[in-house]
Amino acid sequence: MENKRLWELNTTLNATQGDVSHTNWLTPFGVFVAIAMTLTVLLNLLLNPLMFITLRRAAGTRCSTKIILGSLTLSDLLAALCQALTLPELYIGAWMLGGFLCVTVKLLLITSYFMGIMSLLLLTIDRFIAVAFPLRYPQLMTTRKAKTAVCITWATSSILVILLYGVYNHSVVSPQHPKICQQTLNDWRMYISGVLVTLTLIVIIVLYTRISFIAHRHARDIAIVNRVRQAKRQQFNARATVTILIITSTLAVTWIPSIAFFVSSESEFWDYETAALTDVLALSNGWLNVVIYYLRNPFLRQALCDLLSAKPNCFCLFQSPSPQ
Repeated sequence: MENKRLWELNTTLNATQGDVSHTNWLTPFGVFVAIAMTLTVLLNLLLNPLMFITLRRAAGTRCSTKIILGSLTLSDLLAALCQALTLPELYIGAWMLGGFLCVTVKLLLITSYFMGIMSLLLLTIDRFIAVAFPLRYPQLMTTRKAKTAVCITWATSSILVILLYGVYNHSVVSPQHPKICQQTLNDWRMYISGVLVTLTLIVIIVLYTRISFIAHRHARDIAIVNRVRQAKRQQFNARATVTILIITSTLAVTWIPSIAFFVSSESEFWDYETAALTDVLALSNGWLNVVIYYLRNPFLRQALCDLLSAKPNCFCLFQSPSPQ
């Protein structure tokens, strides 16, 4: 009888502590993270669908590049939709969608982030072919080949994520208050993911190093030949290369906090609010990609301008006189 009373007292005490933890969930830092995540999700849900429509209307962009850009935009949109499902958890301090959706949302989120990096790799390869083999580019990178490459990348990434994080219970709802959807860190999958992302970034850096040498050689040859038409073409290729380089750099900057926190964490579960802030930074890469392409690509800028106005020659912010 005495043991039963002690058990009931301990249960009541734990429930009281859980209620206190739940009541004090929204700290000032937690409020900041929740608002930042909300704004980031809204920007992604607004700009990425607009990017899809703009890509279809852009007349001066190659079809293969459009397909790869569409893959990048889709991955950013998928990440935003997954993070949108986590917004109630940020405000009320509890995961309300059950264990199955906890695992599913985390799997889709990891897949979308990984596909964002892989799409940038495909864009880098596309730019390398365009710079290194400009005359053979239409044969080497056809629309069909671009679609095949994107489909294979999505299928491979999905299978890899399912094998690494779906076979085992990687994402779980915390059994104690606050009951949130968390990710475990102390296993071998952390190192495999880190190695894959690191190798992908190394390949991108190596390709861009090679692209810079090739572009410099082309610029020197064009200066010697002094052909204006080829100079303009080279100027466009250099502009497109710089655009992809800026996007890759933005990816690295927005992902550095997540990788650093991921590697340095020693506990079984992440500190939730800090992990959510790194997710905000990683998700910000999605809407930043759209803004960068709008500022750097005259074809997309003109297509967006035409889309937002009934007049073909509308006034648009940062509009260039004509596509190069």
